[in-house]
Amino acid sequence: MNRTYGAALVSAVVVGGTLSGLGVYLGFPAAPSVWFGVVCGLLAGLLLIGASRRADTFHPTDPNAHLADHSDAADRPAADDDTDDPPAGAPRG
Repeated sequence: MNRTYGAALVSAVVVGGTLSGLGVYLGFPAAPSVWFGVVCGLLAGLLLIGASRRADTFHPTDPNAHLADHSDAADRPAADDDTDDPPAGAPRG
């Protein structure tokens, strides 16, 4: 089992059990509390799986990804190139 799926399973069980137990402890009917806990637990597990899949798009898992050609980076303008600002120490007019 992948670590991500294991973490999602643990998250689902912890969230589901906590919300179900808290609902029953506070005096809500048992069946709706358990269903609410199960649904929220499944959502928590799916959220964790979705976040891990999204994070995989930020960092490629290819072992040679650091060797990618970024030679077109010099053709793009710098992101913080503010030509409207006066030079440092110049009076503002």
